[in-house]
Amino acid sequence: MTKSATREAADKVTFTQTEVNSAITAGDTAARAGRKNLILNGEMKVAQRPTASGLNSYGARLPVDGWLWGSGGAVEATATQSSDVPTGAGFSKSLKLDVTTADSSLVSGDYVQLIQRFEGQNLQLMKKGTSSAESLTLSFWIKTSVTGTYIARLWDNENSSRCIQKPYTVSVANTWEKKTVVFEGDTTGAFSSDNLQRMNLTLWFMAGPNYTSGTLTTTWSPWVAANGAVGQVNAVASTSNDIYITGFQLETGSVATDFEYLSFGEKLALCHRHYYKVLTGVDGGYGNKGGNGSVYSFNSTGTFPVKMRTTPTAVVSGGTLDGCSAYSVNVTKDGYISRVAPSGTGAYRAFEQNITFSAEL
Repeated sequence: MTKSATREAADKVTFTQTEVNSAITAGDTAARAGRKNLILNGEMKVAQRPTASGLNSYGARLPVDGWLWGSGGAVEATATQSSDVPTGAGFSKSLKLDVTTADSSLVSGDYVQLIQRFEGQNLQLMKKGTSSAESLTLSFWIKTSVTGTYIARLWDNENSSRCIQKPYTVSVANTWEKKTVVFEGDTTGAFSSDNLQRMNLTLWFMAGPNYTSGTLTTTWSPWVAANGAVGQVNAVASTSNDIYITGFQLETGSVATDFEYLSFGEKLALCHRHYYKVLTGVDGGYGNKGGNGSVYSFNSTGTFPVKMRTTPTAVVSGGTLDGCSAYSVNVTKDGYISRVAPSGTGAYRAFEQNITFSAEL
């Protein structure tokens, strides 16, 4: 063979399909490096609320920020932040759901869900409602006592309750497993770019006949209850059942990339946009209401670490109020003014009052 022919042969490089797929995956990963995770507090690391027990209805806030519990039926559970995590995955916290009252005989509308809600202005990268609509890939780690099929759902809260459901499988009981679910893009129904709830992520852990009697809808379609969780196992049928979950990432594209780690300060600031707790208590001070009936009140002013999603609702608890009326709190997105006034004559005091501010979706 001549030298020219040898060089020509060397230039003809053949790639296997595996090598081609690997190159595509690497390119896709590189293209999405940077801020990409739509999930708030996917590591379950920020937990501003205490343990939540007696969970048995829809909408209860869980100890880890950003997540809600939803259920119907006899089941009750306790939610805690846990240090049980997958080995070597880079996580230090998980959410633990402990079944305290089992539901083994499912009827009609029984269900158990884990939920996160999204603002419309954070969803524009989905390009939903256009011909360029992006797929979303959900990845997370789960450890549960019950193997079998589970259902994950995206719910369009703005456009006639459109939704898409996808199954995934837990293969080994009581063992951490990483799961990946791909939701195709939706060319129907754009999201408004605002601070309102426009989409939900739902993970089912149990579903009664109302949600399992049809055929699972795995493409974007208007909600039909019977098609919503077909095949879902009952993960809450025994009080010995526990569910651990962490490492959530929801990103554009059809490939799950490495988890997006943020500093704890960044995660906390993102959570403070929705919920903020004055941890040290508010000191209303000490004073005396004079015999002439004059009222001297104490004011406390605070600025939120970040502008909240909307004007929050303030709740005052704990502390001591001697001879005082309860706190009144005026709030804006940026901060608050709290006031305490005496309710009678003589000395009064108010201290160590805790205030929480909620602007949750």
